[in-house]
Amino acid sequence: MIRWHPFIDRPQDADFKKKLYKLPSLPPEKSEAYRWVDDWFMVNVPSYQVHLAPREFYFVAETADALPSEISELGDRLGEQGGYCHTEATEKGTLLTAKLPVYPDPRPRYYLHVGLFLATLFTTVCCGGMGDITLIEYKGQISGAIIEWLDGNMGAHTAAFEVFLLDGLSFAVPFLLILTFHEFGHYFAARHHRVLATLPFYLPIPIGIGSFGAVIALRSPLLNRRMVFDVGVAGPLAGFVVALPIFIYGIWTSEVGSLAPLLGKSIPQEGKSLLYAGLLWLSKGPIPDGHDIFLNPIAWAGWLGMFITALNLVPIGQLDGGHVIFSMFGAAHRKIARLFFVVLIGLCLFTNSFILFVLLVFFLVKLDHPPSVDDRRKLDLKRLCIGWVTILIFLLTFVPSPITFTLIQ
Repeated sequence: MIRWHPFIDRPQDADFKKKLYKLPSLPPEKSEAYRWVDDWFMVNVPSYQVHLAPREFYFVAETADALPSEISELGDRLGEQGGYCHTEATEKGTLLTAKLPVYPDPRPRYYLHVGLFLATLFTTVCCGGMGDITLIEYKGQISGAIIEWLDGNMGAHTAAFEVFLLDGLSFAVPFLLILTFHEFGHYFAARHHRVLATLPFYLPIPIGIGSFGAVIALRSPLLNRRMVFDVGVAGPLAGFVVALPIFIYGIWTSEVGSLAPLLGKSIPQEGKSLLYAGLLWLSKGPIPDGHDIFLNPIAWAGWLGMFITALNLVPIGQLDGGHVIFSMFGAAHRKIARLFFVVLIGLCLFTNSFILFVLLVFFLVKLDHPPSVDDRRKLDLKRLCIGWVTILIFLLTFVPSPITFTLIQ
């Protein structure tokens, strides 16, 4: 979760000191460093902004003068405090951004991250294994397999458990691989821009697919739209690059079978995105009437990876798609976000798969994307091209009706 704070224009904001005094007391060396940096900006630039973040101050200014020696001195002083100074040429001169850390970074809670990952591995293995029909036939007999192992007599219970474990791992390993690449895409992009970020928090649940995904928290603000774009787009692109070959292999190794044995039964059927439909036709050709593809656990992991990628790329609020659209179109993202929110509500009239997602978006994610520290920097051509590719991935992977229950007749 990103914590955003409004701009405070230091020379014109009479309440700045009041706001500053509300913060916890700064260490003496940090107070001195803050006063020095503040004085430097007051002397060398006509106007500047101070951005208060949870653990650091950001000073932003645009000046027509190059100030090479002065900026070098500022960079050296900030470097002593663990900060930095960044400059970029603009039409009006030089855009100067300075970061001054004032509070120590929290220690990573490795035990929590590892514990959540192991718990998610357990729940996804269990939920993935329970999807096999052989296991359902022996459901509730896992304890019998343990007794057989202890007695050294491998029987039907052991065979059922082996199927359960094989299917569970075949689903959990590729699924968590996709999830991990997605989150570490965000993480390494944030670290590249020297933004403080936590390791992924995996979210296990004992039902459904065994996981509610994973999240990372950014503990520093994103300074401009380019940083918002890089951090936002890195996750879904990294996840998609891993999910695509997994899904292709899963479809290729899945079997097309007759629906005749399931006559009179209501079965869940996965929705087919444009990408899924194309891959299915390329790998299996036209599927005869009365037949369908039965996805194996690996294919299910790939399908879910694609689906999660599409959900993250919905262009609303602080979803990954919201980051991309905000970075590309600026203030116009508000109209786009509201349009897609209306589309999601409309889909809820035909399927209940999006009801929880719509509620989460409205109450937690919110519709509007918060501003970055400096929204003046637009995306360059390379990022715009990547952005349009990302939009194309969203259109190819989005499924209007993810799961439907169909009565086989």
